[in-house]
Amino acid sequence: MCVPLDSVRLVGGRSLCSGSLQIQDQSLAQSWAGVCEGALDRRGAEVLCRELGCGAPLLQGALSPLGQTFHCEGHESKLTDCPRTRTGPETCPTLNLTCKEPLRLVGGASRCEGTVEAELRGEWRRVEPYGLWDLEAAAAVCRGLDCGSAVSAEKRRGSVSKVWGVSTDCVKKNSAVRECLYVGSSDSRLLQVICSDSVRLVGGRSLCSGSLQIQDQSLAQSWAGVCEGALDRRGAEVLCRELGCGAPLLQGALSPLGQTFHCEGHESKLMDCPRTRTGPETCPTLNLTCKEPLRLVGGASRCEGQWRRSSEESGGE
Repeated sequence: MCVPLDSVRLVGGRSLCSGSLQIQDQSLAQSWAGVCEGALDRRGAEVLCRELGCGAPLLQGALSPLGQTFHCEGHESKLTDCPRTRTGPETCPTLNLTCKEPLRLVGGASRCEGTVEAELRGEWRRVEPYGLWDLEAAAAVCRGLDCGSAVSAEKRRGSVSKVWGVSTDCVKKNSAVRECLYVGSSDSRLLQVICSDSVRLVGGRSLCSGSLQIQDQSLAQSWAGVCEGALDRRGAEVLCRELGCGAPLLQGALSPLGQTFHCEGHESKLMDCPRTRTGPETCPTLNLTCKEPLRLVGGASRCEGQWRRSSEESGGE
C-alpha cells in the first residue's frame, strides 16, 4: 500500500495497529518524524486509529523529535486534518499508541468470548478459518482484543452468506489477524473463541506456563505482574482452570503489584476471588506452570493411548 505525503504511521509495534507514531510532513527536512508524548488526547487517538483502519485506542506513552499538539474534535477522517500547534522541545519522549485490532467476539457472555467477527474494507463479517484453528491461532484474537490468553477455540458450521477468510498459518507467524484476512466462501465454518479476559501467563514455553499478569481497571497500566506468594494451592487451581489448563505444577521469580487472592477453590475465575492489596511496590513475580490440558485415551492405563487435547474434543471440522 502506498502512503501519501502528509500522512501517518505506527512503527516498531507487533502489528500495523501499534507502535510509535510518526507523521510525514512537507515542512520537515526529514520525510518521517516522531510525535511527542502528550500530543494527542483521546479524540485525536480515535481519529488516528480510525484512519489506520484499526479499532479504538488502547494505550499511550516513550524518543524522537517534533513538538506539536493535535486539536481534534473526533469526527475527522485523518489525523492531519486536525488543527495543530507546533510548540515543544527539540527532543521529547515519543508518543506510543496501540489501537485495538478491528475484531470482536459476539454472542458470548462477555466481550472476550463468542463468535469471531472482523472488519475489512469498512464491512463487518463473521470469520472462516483456513487451516488448523487451535489455541495458538486463537491467541492472536485474544491478543488483538486485549483479552488475555486463549482458553478455547472451536470451529462450528454456520449459514452466513458473506464471511472473511483467515489463514491460520499467517496468524501463527505472529501477524495480526487483520493482515491475514481475505474474501471467504459462503459455505462457512465459523470460529468461536473464549479468552481468559483479565488474567494471563506470559514468557513461558506454552499458554499454560509463565509469569502471572492481571488486567485491572484501577491500575494505570493495563497489565501488571502479581507478587510471588499471592496465590495458594486453591488459587492456583482456579487460575489454571480458568485458562483451560490442567492442575498447577509449580510456582516461583520480578514486577509490581502487591496483592493476595483468597480463593475457596470453586471459583471459575481468579478475579472472582476476594483479594487484599498489600505488599511492596516491587516484588518477585509469581511464576506458575499448569499441566497441559492433554490426556491419553483408549489405553490400558493413563500413560498409554491416543493423544487428545481436551479443548479440541468439542471442536468440529
